[in-house]
Amino acid sequence: MDHLGAPPSTTHHPPPPRGPTLHPPEDLRAGVPPDPGSPWGAPPLGCGPWGPPGYQHPRGTSSLVLGLLSVTVFTPLGPFAWAMSRRALREVDAAPVVVTNRGQLVAAQAMGVVATALLAVLVVTVVAAVLGVLLLAV
Repeated sequence: MDHLGAPPSTTHHPPPPRGPTLHPPEDLRAGVPPDPGSPWGAPPLGCGPWGPPGYQHPRGTSSLVLGLLSVTVFTPLGPFAWAMSRRALREVDAAPVVVTNRGQLVAAQAMGVVATALLAVLVVTVVAAVLGVLLLAV
């Protein structure tokens, strides 16, 4: 029993691991240099602890804005957003470096697809309405 009269704890803590010590990612983010024998090693010159910094595709933001506008304001922009983001995604997939804004391009492509589908539904509805009016007038 402890000093408060409670029974001793029955939880079992495993022994500490043996072998080389791995630095957790928190230590690397805090700027603590890893041990020379650590598998994390020191990052190459010009790189952060998680690899090269990468780059942003120049059409990432413009495709995302075009996709947002196509879904919310002007649906005929949908096919353009879809085509622009698809072309940029092909370039990103072929690039030998890390691209940091791939998510923007994927979101722009999805919004372009949705806006294009809405545009198709709108065109079919308008054509059906016009044909219905013309057929009723005859």
